[in-house]
Amino acid sequence: MQNDRSSQEVRIDTKSIARLILYISPLIAYIFYKISRVYSEPLDFRFGMMKFLFLVLLLPILFIIIHELIHVLTLFILTKCKFSDFKIGLNLKFMVVYISPKIDIPANKYKVVLMMPLLFLLPLALILYIWILPGMISSILLTIAILGSGYDLIWYFKLLKYNDNYLIMKEEEVGNSGLLNIKKIF
Repeated sequence: MQNDRSSQEVRIDTKSIARLILYISPLIAYIFYKISRVYSEPLDFRFGMMKFLFLVLLLPILFIIIHELIHVLTLFILTKCKFSDFKIGLNLKFMVVYISPKIDIPANKYKVVLMMPLLFLLPLALILYIWILPGMISSILLTIAILGSGYDLIWYFKLLKYNDNYLIMKEEEVGNSGLLNIKKIF
């Protein structure tokens, strides 16, 4: 039996996806907000500008950091890697925060790492949106939970055909270039 160790590339157009997410995020947040006003009270600005800025600007950033930390935790649990085995970065050009592995990861484990933030944060955002804090803030968090996982979902669907016979190979610029190298191992 021949051992095929050929490498393949899988690409996504990171810049176009980033633009699309950036452009439609305010619209989707506005739609969620309008829907939530049906069953909630309108936002009250009497609680002060600092609290408003915290809720509208810093809470979404915190939500994004939690999203990336879920990736990191999942990577730790599934691969038993060390902190030095991956790079966390911010690419302002493509408006993305990313985690780039410095180790080879089996494709099925990589797909689990991709999906975990969506599986944890979407239900949390929905609970906030529907029962706990309906309104503008939860509308923004729900939008981030859905669209913030846009990259992850696109990668997941692109990688569906690869199983544990394939490794997602280390790539220094994964978050920057929208490129993954995949190698068949047996």
